Formats: sequence, structure tokens, C-alpha cells
Amino acid sequence: MTAAAEELPMAAAPRVETRKRSGTVSHALALIKDYAPSAIGVALFLLAAWVLHRTFRHITYAELSDEIDALAGWRVLAAIGFTALSFAALAGYEICALRFVGKPLSMAKASLVAFIAQSIAHSTGFAAFVGGGLRYRIYAAEGLDLADVARVQLFFSSTFTLGVMVLSGLALVLEPKMAAAAVALPLVVWQGIGAALLAAVLAYLLLTASGRFDGLRIGRHQVSLPAPGLTALQILLAAVDLGAAGAALYVLLPDLGISMPAFIGLFTAAIIVGVLSHVPGALGVLESLLLLMLQPAPRALPAVIGGLVMFRAVYYLLPLMLGALTLGALEWRHSSGPLRRIIGVGWRTVSPLAPRLYAILAFVAGMVLLFSGALPAEQDRLDVLGDLLPDPLIELSHFAGGLIGVALLLLARSLDQRVREAWFAAVWLIAAGAFVSLLKGFDYEEAIFLGVLLAALIPSRDEFYRTSSLLNERLTWGWTLAIGSTLLATFWLILFAYRHVEYSHELWWQFELEGNAPRALRAMLGGCVVLATFGLTRLLRPAARRPGLPSARDIDEAEAIAARGTSNTDWLATTGDKALLFNPARDAFVMYGAIGRTWVAMAQPVGPVAAWPELIWRFHDEANRHGARTVFYEVQGRALPQVLALGLATMKLGESARVDLGDFNLEGRHRANLRHGHNRAKKEGAVFEVLPPALVPAVIDQLKAVSDAWLAEHDTREKRFSLGFFDPAYVARTPVAVVRRDGGIKAFANLWLAGDKSSCSPDLMRFAADAPKSAMDFLMVEAMLWAKAEGYRQFDLGMAPLAGLPGHRLAPLWSKFARLVYRHGGGLYNFEGLRAFKDKFDPVWEPVYLLYPRGTLARVLTDITALIAGGWAGVVRK
Repeated sequence: MTAAAEELPMAAAPRVETRKRSGTVSHALALIKDYAPSAIGVALFLLAAWVLHRTFRHITYAELSDEIDALAGWRVLAAIGFTALSFAALAGYEICALRFVGKPLSMAKASLVAFIAQSIAHSTGFAAFVGGGLRYRIYAAEGLDLADVARVQLFFSSTFTLGVMVLSGLALVLEPKMAAAAVALPLVVWQGIGAALLAAVLAYLLLTASGRFDGLRIGRHQVSLPAPGLTALQILLAAVDLGAAGAALYVLLPDLGISMPAFIGLFTAAIIVGVLSHVPGALGVLESLLLLMLQPAPRALPAVIGGLVMFRAVYYLLPLMLGALTLGALEWRHSSGPLRRIIGVGWRTVSPLAPRLYAILAFVAGMVLLFSGALPAEQDRLDVLGDLLPDPLIELSHFAGGLIGVALLLLARSLDQRVREAWFAAVWLIAAGAFVSLLKGFDYEEAIFLGVLLAALIPSRDEFYRTSSLLNERLTWGWTLAIGSTLLATFWLILFAYRHVEYSHELWWQFELEGNAPRALRAMLGGCVVLATFGLTRLLRPAARRPGLPSARDIDEAEAIAARGTSNTDWLATTGDKALLFNPARDAFVMYGAIGRTWVAMAQPVGPVAAWPELIWRFHDEANRHGARTVFYEVQGRALPQVLALGLATMKLGESARVDLGDFNLEGRHRANLRHGHNRAKKEGAVFEVLPPALVPAVIDQLKAVSDAWLAEHDTREKRFSLGFFDPAYVARTPVAVVRRDGGIKAFANLWLAGDKSSCSPDLMRFAADAPKSAMDFLMVEAMLWAKAEGYRQFDLGMAPLAGLPGHRLAPLWSKFARLVYRHGGGLYNFEGLRAFKDKFDPVWEPVYLLYPRGTLARVLTDITALIAGGWAGVVRK
């Protein structure tokens, strides 16, 4: 970023007191926003666990197992058919959404994306993250911008809402008795609520058919409702989706004396609460709510719970397995004809999501091994194994299954972080888990499931490129809670399955073929030992050191790397005010500032592009180890997709101006103003010269005098972090362009030069009060002509803050506020004037982004302000 953009808006002093007064309230609101959804989800999960625990007191494991085994085959097949119909409707969502934004894609590709995304979203509970994140990564390559992706996501949400309203309305109108039994209101009231929901949907449909809605217009942007036909299809698809999902469960349940429409209404209500809970897959929440609303008779309870368990397998687990298989098949690169094109497109579509998917699958595999080890083995299979294998091998296999299960739970986080060693470990552990599943009880179903996961995981090796140690991966609270909940659920399953077995210390030492309970206890203990060992290893590690400023040797090495680099901002590493994180080969680094619990990387890593991914993740790891937020400031170009892999939120800061030097000159009518200013400065005696670094120390006093006068004239102080500042050692590291008059230096700019001659950029641009008029135009024009003569391809004028931010209806609140500041904040900072100055040179404008943890924007912007100002004291003083 150049000095022409030095006074970043967030660093402006007049806003300090307002921030201080509102800081406490903003911080409190931010905490509520960050933690309230998680707290609600945990509360609902605990409530669901309590309801299920009370319900399961009335049945035994043998009764539940018998009911699952007794389920008629036609019921299971019907449930699978309804599940397929629900996912077909979800594919229709995708196709209609793309048509709505005016960017239709092939049905095959849209359906593929919808299936993989929704099969994961159903199991994780993070539908917005999976849907929005995946679509952004996919559709950006298809010509959709952020606004288009937001409209697609909004279309999905509105379609789901319409389906909820239609099905709930129909259920209340046709079958109000179930709702009245849950909440004692007159039937006519419930029917009125249902009629109101249906009327609202009808009004929405009529509104789209009227053609009079032009949307909310903001500037040049406009958002419109879908066409009437698309709206009707939207409603139909949503009703089919939710209705088919409810029907899949209905056919698995015994006769409870409730009609299918009424049941689908109850199911829809439970789904809504499950979605709001953010519990992965609404696990436990959905089941507990349905049990509370259905109130089955005690004799029907085992059959109802058996149906709920089978529904989990059919509607959640089976699509998740098929999604994993689809992902693995897309790696098959050697197909021919149209199939190869579909596979190639599909793999490029879903590969950015692969680590998250495989992390979920590894975690599910660990859960399966633990839950299987907690439940009794099939006695017939166990008897056959006893005739073929020695008892110690069966005992050892059962114990190993528990250890492998816990290990996979711990590895899932590292898979999510793309660690290569985690991939290798997961492959071997899943293969070993499938093997011991056969040995411990001939659980071939479990072995097949693990084999499918292994087949999906093996082709994805290239997606796991990080070389970080497994012990360096920090478990977040979310992962810790998930692991703890899984272990507690395993312990509860042991208590549930063996409630008829009286506990005694001798159980731990019983080794016999029929000893299911002792084997389950030992496997559980082994898993807890693995978990405790992992926790102690991390607890006893030496504390990570806080980042410090670089040494003189570090700065010299950074200068050598920057001199070979491809970005002008690489030279900011030589200011000495930022920490430097080198890779092991010390041929690349990340420069960053740390303030409080915020670590801010400046732009992209410096050095060979091949070293960027690991450096980005290593910086993220280091920040996590210190409990700090990972932030990347002024990211653009090819670094953006790699930083997005961290799962950070994005915000556009402004636009950077780059001038193509190949055809730059002062000829033509569009260059008249530049030509006039340039000639005027020459007539006033201005002379341009570029001083090599070796000659800079001889004139450093003159340069300092110009700099001090410029600071005094503008009543400001030196900034830091994203800007260079006047320091003799720093200024003398690069060439300096100067404007002389009568032998004295009147203006200057130190030049950042890319090592591959891709671009040249001015950093500090300062002039004295007695400089020639139009001195800065003269300086810039001459610097561009010099760079062109030296073979540089572009001239980087730096960022125009807040320029080019979207202001349409779907834009975030920050963007709308920033546009107001950009247009009307001239008294605070001349945003439009800066943009106009750079526009004179006919640049190409490129977007520049801030990437930050979700829900922390206010705090992050405040901390960046302090970094640029040189500390909190600098925020108050100019």
C-alpha cells in the first residue's frame, strides 16, 4: 500500500471517542452473537439427551434390537425411495436457484453439487457454511460473483421456509388435534394459524405474479422476486423435499393412529428446531421432540425408537456414505468421453471441500467403532469366530477397536486442517478398524462401511499437503465438545446395553467368549487412556513464545527474499516493525503484527508460491496455539483461494490500482491533464532522478527534511504495519525517485521493485511546501516512464480504501456503511479524491480483501487500526 493511501479510514482519530463509548456494548453484542447459537444448541442437546435417557429407561437393548431386526424389508425400501425423492427435490433447489440468478448450469453438475453438499450438511448441521462456502468456491469459476452466490443461498433459505409454511399450514388446517394436544388452544385457533400460513404463501405467489414488484433499488442495483412459474416450482419442491423426508420416517414407524399429513406437520416442526439448534444432524434433538409430541404407548416405544434409529441410517448415514463414494469416484481421471468431462468438472467442483468431508467421515468412523464396541456382539457370529480364532485374538481385536475409534476422533481435526500425516494415519487406522471389526465379532456391516470410507479417502491424497505435526493441531472447543459427547454417549450405551449385568471389580478380569460387558469396559478404558495421553502430551509441551520483532539477520534474509519476489509489498518486511515467520527452508515467510489476541498477516506470504500453502497454515496454527485470531490484511490475486481454505470470512477493503506500462505514454486527449501537469512542473525547473540504494545515504538528510516538512504540513505522524515510514536504514534499502529544483530535493518516493520485474510501486510519497506545483503528478509520470524503460510491466499505485464496495440489498452491513463513508466522509478522509487521483493514470482496478474469523469484525478492525497507528496511543494522536 502506498503513501497516497496512508491515512486508512479505520485509523482516523475523530472516531476514537465514539468507539470507546460504544466499545463495551459492541463487545457484549459480539459475544452474544458468537456464543448464543452455540449455547442454545448445547442446551437443546442436553435437553434431548435427558428426554432420551428417561425414555430408554422403559426398554432394553434386546427389545430395541429385536424391533430393528423385525422391520419389514418393504418399509426400509420405501424409506430409501422417499429419501431419494427428497434429495431429488434438493437438486431441483439448486437448478432453480441458478436459473433465478441468471447463471444456469447443466443439470448433471448442479445435481452433483446439491447431493454432495446436502448429504454433508444434513450430517454436520452447518448447512449455511457448507452451502455458502461450497457454492462460493464453485460458482466463482462459473462467472457468479459474491452477490449471485448470496442470492443462491437466499433462494435455498426462502424455499425451505416456503415448504415449512405450506406443510405446517396444511397440517394445522387438516389435523389440528395433534397441535392442540401439545399446546392447549382451541382447534379453531390452530386452524386459523394454519390458514394464515397458507394465506401468506398464497400472497407471496400472487405478489410474484403481479409483476409490479421491482425490488429494493440501491444505486444501480436491484433485487427482484422470482417469476411466478419459478415461485410455484419453488413451493412444490420444498413441499416434496420435506414431505418425502417425513414420509421416509413415517413408513418406518408402527401404527400410532396418526395420519401421514399430521405426522409430516409434526416432523416439520421438529426439523425446524433441529436446524435452529445447530446440533450436527439434529442428532438427539429430532428424536426427542418427536417422542415428546407423539407420546407413544409403552408397548409401542421399542418399535418407535427402532424406526428412529433406522431413519438415521437411511436418511443421514446412507447419503453420507454415497456422498463419500461419489467424491472418491470423481478422482478417477482416466475415464473417456462424456463421463470423463463430467468427472473432471465434478472433481474440480468438490475438491476444495474434501478435507472437511473426510474429517466428518473419519469422526463418524471413530463413532461407529466406539458404539459397536459398546454393544453386545451377535452371539451366533461370535460362536463361529470362537471356533476359528483363539479367544485372546478376539479380546485383543475388541480392545484395539476402542483405541482406533478414539484415535480417529482425534485425527478428524487434523484432517480438517489438511495435514498430510493425518491422511496417512487415517488410511491405516480405518483399514485396521475394518480388519478388527471382522475379528472382534464378524461385524461385516461395520467393515463394509469402513471399507467404503477407505475407498473414498485413498484417492484424495493430494488434498492433504500440510506437513504440520499432529501434536501441533489445536482442538477447538467445538471439536473437544464433539469428542467428549461421543465418549459420554459410548459410556451411556454400555450402561444401557448391560443394565442387567451387576457391576463388580471382577468384570475387568473376565476373559471369556460370552463376556461382552467386560470387553466393552476394557475397550472404553483403553480409549480414555489414549485420550488422556494425548491431553497430557499437549499440556506438558513447552509454552509457545510470543512473537517478537525480527533480528537484523532476519531482516537481511527477508530483503534477499523480497528482492527475488513477485510483489511490491514484500519490501514491507524490511521496516522491522512486524514479526517474521519463516518456513524451515528459510526461503519464504509471513510478515505479521500481533496486538492483543489478534494476529494480522500483511498481504500474502513472501517467497516461492509453492511454499505459500504450508506457511499460511503454519501461521494459522501459531495463532491458534497462542489463542489468537488469524487475520489476513490486503489479500488479493492468487493468494485469496489459499487463505480461504482456512474457513475465514471475507470483507472487501477497497481496490488496488495497477497501470499497464506497456502502452503508457502522455499522448492523446485522455492524457491531457497529466501532460499539462507534467509540462508545468518542468517549466518550473523540476528535474527527475532515480537514486540507486548506494547513493541514498548521501542525501538522507535532505530526504528527512522533506519528510518532516510533509508530516508537519499535514499535521500527522508516521504510520506503521501496512505502510512504510521514514527510517534511514529502511529508505536506503531501495531506489529513491527524487524531484529536484535548483539543486535541492523537493519531493521523493522510495520505489518497491518486484524481483521478476512484474511491477514497480512507490511507497512514501512526500514533498516540501516549496515544491513545484503538480510535483506529485510529475513524480508519478516520470517514475512510470523510468520503470517502463527499465523493463517493468506494471506500476502499482496501491489501494483506494472503500472503493468499489457493493451496496445492493444483499451486501453486508459493513459494505453499506462503508459506501456512505466513501461518499460523504470527505471531512474525515478524501476517499473519492484519492480514487480520482489514481484514475488519472487509467489503471486496472483489482479487489483487495480482509479475511478474519467470523463474528469478530469489529474487534479485528479496531486492532488493525491500532497496528497501523503504531499502538493505541497513536490512535488518539494523529
